[in-house]
Amino acid sequence: DDWLVDLIKKGLIMKLFKIQSSNEVTEILVDEDAKSEKSIEDIIELNPNLITGDKLFIIGRQVQTDTGKILDLLAVDKQGSLVVIELKRGFAPRDIVAQILAYSSWLSKLSERRIEEIAKQYLSKKESEHTNLHAAFKKYYSRDECPEIGSKVINILMAKKFSDEVTNPAKYLAEYDLSIYCVEFEFFEKKSEKFIITRNVVGSFETF
Repeated sequence: DDWLVDLIKKGLIMKLFKIQSSNEVTEILVDEDAKSEKSIEDIIELNPNLITGDKLFIIGRQVQTDTGKILDLLAVDKQGSLVVIELKRGFAPRDIVAQILAYSSWLSKLSERRIEEIAKQYLSKKESEHTNLHAAFKKYYSRDECPEIGSKVINILMAKKFSDEVTNPAKYLAEYDLSIYCVEFEFFEKKSEKFIITRNVVGSFETF
């Protein structure tokens, strides 16, 4: 919880413990600098279900747009919508909404062929069984048919904390069917054990 983490960081609570199934307890250390944005990307890339609780098919990482900007992760949900995932290790800057809208605008204009090229490049690097997007999609989601890819763009922002300057525009844009979800997370590390806790989602994931 926010209040608990804040108290730990302020030194008002000395230690946080994890209770094991055997009822033994182990200390959890809050480490502000333990994870870079790149290493958080590693975790989300391998475990995209952490965001929505449902499967997401990653088809791109560090994707360069036509204007030279770099988006962190690109995925496809089971309906064929493109999902942009932008990660910030600390507090989300207020210009992140403009940044994600620029990505969304660019992706909405891409042809399905261009999306397939992005996916093929990524899947080739991962030495995937299928580098063809449609074949890989059907394998990943265990489906016989592949929907139209890219008919909708969904935007997910992940950061430690969002200010009202970010969440209020996100809520406003959602009223006009422009999906921007703000997902706050905390990172905890105890020696070799690592914990990510997601919380306080702005928006609804019913569309997934």
